[in-house]
Amino acid sequence: MNILPVTNTFNQSFKTTLNGQSVKFTIWYQDIGSGWFCSMAFQDGTKIISGARLNSGSPMLFNTVSDFEGDVVPVPTIAPYFELGRQPWDETHILVYLTPEEIEGV
Repeated sequence: MNILPVTNTFNQSFKTTLNGQSVKFTIWYQDIGSGWFCSMAFQDGTKIISGARLNSGSPMLFNTVSDFEGDVVPVPTIAPYFELGRQPWDETHILVYLTPEEIEGV
């Protein structure tokens, strides 16, 4: 399990390596739809997921077709099942990467 470097800004991008996979994340808050959204791509630009709504406790890539190994989950830090709202990330959630082995163990 890796905690990803999400900041308290409402529009952010960062690059990281997860289980040997170089990935770019773009995360933003959208007033229309009142929610947080995420796009992920490999460093070569190949999309993994585009404009996915983030839901507290729900895997982002579950049942998606992608070469990405593992999954990413927004995890609440202040209360079980606390929904993502307009608050900055660092006040309510962390974003966690799970390896395929960790997913199988759940």
